[in-house]
Order: sequence, then C-alpha cells, then structure tokens
Amino acid sequence: MLPDINFQNIRCHKKSQNLGFEELCVQLFRHSFLDETIFYRVDDGGGDGGVEDIALLENDKKVGLQAKYFNCLENSQWQQIDKSVKTAIDNHPTLIEYRITTPVNRKKDDTKWTSRIEKWNEYAKTKGFKHKIKFVWWDDTELRDLLSSPAHISKVYREGAFGKQSQPFLGWLMLVEDCEKSRSTVASKEPHFPVFPEFKTASYAERYDLLCQKLMQEKLYTSATTILSPRTARSTGAYSELSELTGLKNFVITLASHISAEAAR
Repeated sequence: MLPDINFQNIRCHKKSQNLGFEELCVQLFRHSFLDETIFYRVDDGGGDGGVEDIALLENDKKVGLQAKYFNCLENSQWQQIDKSVKTAIDNHPTLIEYRITTPVNRKKDDTKWTSRIEKWNEYAKTKGFKHKIKFVWWDDTELRDLLSSPAHISKVYREGAFGKQSQPFLGWLMLVEDCEKSRSTVASKEPHFPVFPEFKTASYAERYDLLCQKLMQEKLYTSATTILSPRTARSTGAYSELSELTGLKNFVITLASHISAEAAR
C-alpha cells in the first residue's frame, strides 16, 4: 500500500520546506523531457525571472516552471501567481509553455482558469508575443499521480518516503485479442525517427511483448505480462503467451513471492 503523501510535511532543502518543494518540482519537470534537453536552473538570490527552471528547446524556444509552496489558494496566492506569470513573460520572449506547480488543488471552476489563461496571453500579446503560451497546472492531485508513476516510484522508495517497508509490487498485465491482425507483421514508417530493429518486422502482439520486456528491463515494473485470447474464449478463458519471461505464470509467481514476503514480515 502506498503511503499518503502530505506536501506540508515535505523534507527541507537548505533548511527550507519551500526550497524542498521547489527542488522536487524541478526534478519532476526535468524528467518530462528528453535526456538530451538542456536546462537552466534559476537562482532566487538574484530574482527568479518568474521561473524556477527552464527547458531550452530548438530555435530558442523555452518551457518554464514556477513552483509555489502554498497551503491555500485564495486571492493573495493568485496575485503571486499573476505576478510570476507576467515576470516570466517580461523576461522570456520565446516562452511557449509555462507550468505552475502548487500542493493545493484548484477549485473546480474551469471557466475561471480559462479566463486567467486568456488574460495572461493578452498580456503576452502586449509584450510582442505572436504566439499563445500553453499554461499547465500541476496541483496536489497531479503531483501525487506523478510521484506514484512507475518512472518515479522507485526514487520515492529509495528516498525513504515509504518508511520501513519493502518496495511495492508494480504489475502490468496486457490482454490482446488473438486474431490475424494482431499476429500479422506491421509495416514500419520512419518519417521522423528510425524504428528499433526488433520492432521492424514484429506484429502488434510481438510489439506489446517487447514493450513488457523493456518495462521490466528498465525496472519500471516488477513484472509485466502480455497474453493473447480470442473472442471465442469468453466462456473457456483460453489464452496463449508469447514468451516465458512475459508469461502469466511468471507474473503470478513474482506476485505470490512478493505477497509471501510481506506476510512473513
């Protein structure tokens, strides 16, 4: 069972919970880009220019991040956000996306959020922007989802966020219809990037199987399985597997082993 995440108890960074939250958001932000992306971390000491971190993309385009460690979201907090957005627009004329993170959920009123986006883009227009900026909101719910994703959960465990317990079991089970289309070779198109050799002559079913293998190789999941079953097996439950590694037996054995270890604690 995953622990309850309370951002108001976040670990301090440089003796500051605010800086601790900023650093967490920067790490999540950077993980959402390709490995070769260049970033620029802004030091608050000289003024943050409306951003905590910047992703530098092609043609000098920028994606900015602003973290606000709030415990509520009232007019005062929105005024701070407005100020940061305008500062970012003033300082970064090639900004194409701006992500705002806070551990407080926004009220369920999309019209007000849409209105704020329109107002911010109107301000950008007065500053010479020819394009609209994409505004992304990461609040308590989104941050929890990110931290609970397979890409991050091992890091969360490593940092001791789960307390004194074993690493959680993460399983991926994919059911594919067993038919001619799923087993036939799929044509590969490479208009932008080359297709990995192992995928070039693979069927859909084989591609799913390769995906499961890679999920385990990257240690994103404890066990991952692909099984195929025809529509006619609705009453019998008949199925087939593509490899022993991604077979249902291996999945069940791995899960049973995890449950047994937990029961023995």
